[in-house]
Amino acid sequence: MIIDSRYKVIKKLGAGLWATVYKVQDIRTNEIYALKLFQMLDSDSLYEKFSAENMHHITKLQHPNLIHVSNFGNFGKHIYYLSDYFEGKTLGAFKFKKSNIDLLYDIIVQTCYALSALHSQNIIHHDLKPENVVYRIKDNKPILKVMDYGFTKIDVQKNSQKIGRVLPYIAPEVYMGNEAVAQSDYYSLGAILYKITTGILPYSSEQISAIMAGDKHNLFPTFPREINPEIPDGLEKLIMLLLEKDPNDRIKNVESIIAHINSIQPKKYPYSRRWSIVNTIQFSDYIAREDYAHQLMDYLPIMERGNGKIISLTAGKGLGKNNVLTLFRYHLLTDRYYIFDYECSETHKDPFFALIKEFYQSRDTNEKLNEDLQNISHKLKEYLFQSEEEAALRIQDQKELDLDFQSASQFIYHLSDIKPLIFIIRAIEHLPNEVFDFMNFITREVSDRPILIILSTNDPRKLEGLIHSVLIKIEALDEDETRTYVNRLLRVSPPEDFVHKIWVRSNGNPLFIERILIDLTHSHKIWVKNKFQFEFDLDDYVLPDNIKHDIQLRIDHLSKKSFDYFVKLSPISTPLGNDLIKYILGIDDKELFFFLKEGLANELLCKIREFHRITFREAKEQFLSKCSKKEKDEVSRKVLKFFTNINLTIVPIVLGIIEHAKSINDFKAAREYYLRLVQLYSEKGKQKEAFSVMSEVIELDFAGKTEVADVDLRKDLKLLLEKSEWATVNDISDTLQKHIKKMPNIAEKHLIMGVFYQVVEKYNLARIRFEKALEMSVTGIQRISVLLKLAYSYYLQNKIDKMRICIDELEEYELSYELEIEFITYKTLYLGLSGRLDEGIQLAEDYLPQVKADNDANYFIKLGSLHNTLALLYHKKKMLDEADKHFENARMIWERVHYSRKLAIAYNNIGDVALIKGDTNRAFEYFRKAMKICAQVGCKRIKVQGLLNQAQAYLKLGNFNIAEAYLDDALKLTLTLENKPFLNSIINNMAIAKSKINNLNYYLSFVEKNVPDIIDGNIYQITPLTKTYFYYLQEIGDYHTIEKLLNKSEAMFLESREHEFTYQMQGFLALHKNDFALATELIEKAFYYSKKNQSDYALTINYIGLIECSVAMGEYEKAYDICKKVEKLCAKHNFRFWEAKLDISKLKIQLLDEKISIRLILRKLLEVLPYVKDNHLYRLEIEIYEMMVQIYDYLKIRRKAEQSFVKYKELVLEATV
Repeated sequence: MIIDSRYKVIKKLGAGLWATVYKVQDIRTNEIYALKLFQMLDSDSLYEKFSAENMHHITKLQHPNLIHVSNFGNFGKHIYYLSDYFEGKTLGAFKFKKSNIDLLYDIIVQTCYALSALHSQNIIHHDLKPENVVYRIKDNKPILKVMDYGFTKIDVQKNSQKIGRVLPYIAPEVYMGNEAVAQSDYYSLGAILYKITTGILPYSSEQISAIMAGDKHNLFPTFPREINPEIPDGLEKLIMLLLEKDPNDRIKNVESIIAHINSIQPKKYPYSRRWSIVNTIQFSDYIAREDYAHQLMDYLPIMERGNGKIISLTAGKGLGKNNVLTLFRYHLLTDRYYIFDYECSETHKDPFFALIKEFYQSRDTNEKLNEDLQNISHKLKEYLFQSEEEAALRIQDQKELDLDFQSASQFIYHLSDIKPLIFIIRAIEHLPNEVFDFMNFITREVSDRPILIILSTNDPRKLEGLIHSVLIKIEALDEDETRTYVNRLLRVSPPEDFVHKIWVRSNGNPLFIERILIDLTHSHKIWVKNKFQFEFDLDDYVLPDNIKHDIQLRIDHLSKKSFDYFVKLSPISTPLGNDLIKYILGIDDKELFFFLKEGLANELLCKIREFHRITFREAKEQFLSKCSKKEKDEVSRKVLKFFTNINLTIVPIVLGIIEHAKSINDFKAAREYYLRLVQLYSEKGKQKEAFSVMSEVIELDFAGKTEVADVDLRKDLKLLLEKSEWATVNDISDTLQKHIKKMPNIAEKHLIMGVFYQVVEKYNLARIRFEKALEMSVTGIQRISVLLKLAYSYYLQNKIDKMRICIDELEEYELSYELEIEFITYKTLYLGLSGRLDEGIQLAEDYLPQVKADNDANYFIKLGSLHNTLALLYHKKKMLDEADKHFENARMIWERVHYSRKLAIAYNNIGDVALIKGDTNRAFEYFRKAMKICAQVGCKRIKVQGLLNQAQAYLKLGNFNIAEAYLDDALKLTLTLENKPFLNSIINNMAIAKSKINNLNYYLSFVEKNVPDIIDGNIYQITPLTKTYFYYLQEIGDYHTIEKLLNKSEAMFLESREHEFTYQMQGFLALHKNDFALATELIEKAFYYSKKNQSDYALTINYIGLIECSVAMGEYEKAYDICKKVEKLCAKHNFRFWEAKLDISKLKIQLLDEKISIRLILRKLLEVLPYVKDNHLYRLEIEIYEMMVQIYDYLKIRRKAEQSFVKYKELVLEATV
């Protein structure tokens, strides 16, 4: 039997419910394969379960421990797949004994490698059983292959015949109707190992049926060592871990299985996540180019109506033409068509002879087909009936060619009369001219028949003599498609800049993208410390040799004329417009057309909108190496001449012209185009870039390389000052500062230097420069500008009185609306700092409705500053919704104009409000955004604030150790800065962190060092540190001192709007005095203020206080109701510390409830304990051990009670040392 005209059956290997497996020989290549024919499912039924894309995906998987599925096809109405033929034994034949335990470990690990490859592609084997794992021994080592993967949609049917044979290996969650996951395969592996080592299955068919029916949930398999004592302990533990009924309790990944095996025997099996990632990238390239396969599908209805086509598919190596053709063919595996797929090579280049031979030999040919082959050449006879190799050596004369043309064409036509014929011919660059002559011979007849011939090549020159062919060129991926492709290959989303550079370096070639990513991963350039990091600079990246080789092939395909044209164009730095190309090369439109056609066909040019560029840097460098210095200079002069008097609006063109001007020392032209570039950047809202370019202009002005009139120099300085609002620390070069310092002693010099010092956070030097500029101001507008800068400088140095002097003088001027908004901002800020919050808020709120609509970016950033300042005042008044609204307004404005210098401030402020409200998720989101901006702009002051904010967030989450680490970093950084920003806040929050971890003395020594007065009973300011001291006193039971301090400082607390804390402390005092009614009343007052302040964090703390009151009054139901509310808050905001605190409170309540199992309470305590220990929460740990002593004593487990008491005693002593 010959299957699909090509595969000769040698023997039947086996049969199952759906399919039969054969050992076959490919009559084209004589290679041996295994072929699985789904004879019990027609192709339509199989397509419902398994798509063409699924087939394509499976064939892309290649791994040493997987049987490779190389192809799919159809035999009549039935689909088959072809796979490697592997001689070996199945695991069902493996006989376990102590002497072959090392062999078994090898088998387990190789099976795991195979599963890892499958799972990396989101493929679950689903049918892993001994019969699907084969191995053989070579050089005393096993070579193992896993087979029959990827067909779960076919074989998952439940059937009584399969229950006993298959179901024992299927994970419980699957036969209970849930989705299979990776852990489902691990269960199957566990069942295989159980069977191998014990000789029986973990569960019988009857037990499985009972489980499926919902009975015997507590059924467990017998421990393997009870059946076979030769099984090592470690292996038994692995088997039982794999056989856990709940997939969540099973081993989570292959890495863990291999780590376990490495821990129980001396051999160390390798497992690298990097290796796994590389495999993932290699396997995932099937995802590209589906659109072209579907484009080919569109020709089928036309062809079936008798309008045949010859289609030429062209693409360079790596653009996926073979994937397109394969995927196209996998959509057609029915008996509706004759399909012939032929790959040309140096030795196989007779596709039409091959088609005739296979169809003639494989089926009962009709009379017409027999007649077609009665009168053929000796060469064709030898090819069909004797030796293809000998036939290939024969040279035909024209008469023999004509004879074969006639016979072959008739055979093809008559074949298409039976049913439509689809003929795929790959790699036609290997075909001799006679084959192209034959296609031209049949082209007219093909157009009237149901025949579709699809040709593919990476050398478009081979198509030049072909007539009436439909040309489809597979284009490179565009940048968006590249981003999607890279994301899918890596399973993460790299930064935009990284993807852009990958796109440029690869020219969007999928194969090149894959190779680059594999190289970057394998060489640890983007795979660092077991995760992707995209900090590697791709600008200097050297492409792998195989890509460079493929680029060279493209260059070699060029004609000499086109090669010379590329050499002439290679020095050009601007995008290549058609008119510029014609001007530089001195050619007409016709010559341009043929040059562009050849360059695009060979992928050495790519077109982006109306411009072209040379695609690969390596190609451009090669062309450029053929160009002399004189020729390069001549090109630069031509470029400058070409663009003279043209109104330029495209940034890359201007950048390129500047490069050409500088290369020939035409600095006058360079300065002119630099200023044009500033204008373009400003119009596009890229003010930061405009500042960088203005810096270049100023350096040219002062470098003496070109003459600049005084009036132009002052214009340049004014423009530099305007754009300096957008500058960051990294933008202000030492060279630029040196040039400004060399200026004459005028106001502009000091004003610009003051701005620069402010940007680099040298606030004292900035103030001195602004004061100097004020002294030298000549005009009123100069003085106003300096006063505004000086007012902000005084604010940064907390010189509020001097800020007032600036504000007072500015009141005397009539200000333009651009300057007025800046003045209102600083006056609002001054009023807020002076304690006149309401007056400041009113000023800003009254002004905002008067704001004019203006598209000027500088005006926008000032409007953002006004919103931010107003928000700060609302924040100080604890009007958090209003503060949030105006912080958000500032953020939206600054994001719109890309004002990165202040954007981090807005992010920090929004996060801070979210944190106070208890929304830690939103807080972290904005704190991370702020830190990212800090890294970009280099602002240390904002970084200190970011570190502090993140520490505060971790405090609320209960991660006090992490918070302390962030605070340590913030403290170190702030001590290096002028004015030591946020120092008090850092100290206050350090007190909170230290109050919860290690021991009481750890906290107390910190307080004694930083606020010794409070120890003596003197409170001068209400801060978070002050409040931590009260909590400390509560913890040690010193309620007398709490009462004394509250009475002494109550007015100060209330003036500081600390109503909630005051009532909370008074409530705890009442609770201590057993006045539970008063305690409840006071804590409910505190609760009212926490709700008023919109703080879920404070609500959580006060709820826990109310729980204690309810328990003390015996109102357990009420306490439980409050617990549920706290649980929701903790879950919503990840308040892990308070969640643990709540768990302990609940367990204390449950200890009073006789209905609740005491052992259940003990188990819950033991679940909370690891978190408490890991985070050094000594107070909670003491509470837990105190409860455990009571429980063990009640259960009369004396030894455990004594151990718990010893630990409790140790903790109490440690806490009080």
